[in-house]
Amino acid sequence: MGIRGVHSPHPLKFMREKKMTEKTTHEETEVEQIEEAKTIEEVKPKVEEVKPEVEKETPSPKDDEEEEAEPEKPKFKEKSETEAVFKGDLDIGKLKQVGKALYEMVDECSLHIEKDRFHISSMDSSQVALIDIRMGKDDFHDFALEGLKGDAKELEIGLDVNSLNTYLKPMKDEKANLKMSDTFIEMDTSKDGFNRHLLIRAINSDSKPPKLPVIDYDTEFKITKSALNKVCKEADAIDSNYIAITVKGNGVVFLVENDSDKLDIFLPTRNESYLKYGVLMTNPIATGEVKATFGTSYIKKVIAGAKEGDITMKMGNEKPAYFEYGLDKNTEVGIWIAPRIENV
Repeated sequence: MGIRGVHSPHPLKFMREKKMTEKTTHEETEVEQIEEAKTIEEVKPKVEEVKPEVEKETPSPKDDEEEEAEPEKPKFKEKSETEAVFKGDLDIGKLKQVGKALYEMVDECSLHIEKDRFHISSMDSSQVALIDIRMGKDDFHDFALEGLKGDAKELEIGLDVNSLNTYLKPMKDEKANLKMSDTFIEMDTSKDGFNRHLLIRAINSDSKPPKLPVIDYDTEFKITKSALNKVCKEADAIDSNYIAITVKGNGVVFLVENDSDKLDIFLPTRNESYLKYGVLMTNPIATGEVKATFGTSYIKKVIAGAKEGDITMKMGNEKPAYFEYGLDKNTEVGIWIAPRIENV
């Protein structure tokens, strides 16, 4: 049965047209073959002439890349770029506190010594946390920066944070006599007849001081290290990788959860009187609430480097949180942690 509405040609007429078409096609093919033969004969000498150039070996792109590859930068700084030298005396206890705060956040950093302070700011390898440490001249028994030339305002030294902390661990209540240049750190300590002379080579640090963020925060409060530590322990107990923090007018709520369960922790506001697990609002919110979520592991790193006492927190909706604590009256540590942004 045919398809309705389609007219079929007469069979005989179709056969006649087919024979004529085949004949015409055969004649055209013969003409094309003759033309093609002529063309091949004309082009053949030219192809043979070009052949040696085609066989010529061409350089591999991989070889070019290998030739252009830059030599790997050595870990240690071999040549000094300045005549500046720092000399000073510092209690080992203070140096260990600074080292621990750094150790929790970064593997290496650049130490910037100015005429009246030490300054370190570095970002962790995951680009989630930024630490900034300011250590005043008054923290030292002696403080002298010599040899700065021209417009130079500081001496920069690359530090391997892990190595520094390893060397400081066995040191106790001692005073360190320091001498530093951009290629080395020398440290002399002495206690009860046990004398050390430690030489640490400066590294070619890739950690450049980032620009410190300027953020307009919505609220600010103080929380004790012990309270924040207890929140983190609760998060670990429920196997929560994140802590959602909500600041309200009457206190702060910490939400920790896993795939099936969740736990709310509420810490009420406190006044200047002692309340171990309360929060002191230094910039309370007038209405509404402020929310943001942060990695549990990063909050634990903040706690690990802090001394017992209050930690100042600044927060805004879905903004990086700022944590600040003092190691003493002249040394301050500031840490920014980026929030977790929920996928919409």
